[in-house]
Amino acid sequence: MSLETVLLHKSGEYISSTIDVPVATANDPQAYGSTLTYDDDGKSATVTVEDRCSEIFACQTIDELQGSEHEAQHRLAQ
Repeated sequence: MSLETVLLHKSGEYISSTIDVPVATANDPQAYGSTLTYDDDGKSATVTVEDRCSEIFACQTIDELQGSEHEAQHRLAQ
């Protein structure tokens, strides 16, 4: 399963990011729901939604926003 996040600015500019998320059991709606809801290794809990929103809103340019997204992905990969 892939999960895509799209950040759209009112100007029409956007960035998107896609990650592959492994599903424990194929063709099992419960497994898909659990995969979307929980991150077994806790990586997604390292940054709160509020912290991530603050990082995003602090960006003044699309380049800063892309850099912020790259840093967030790097944190998740660790």
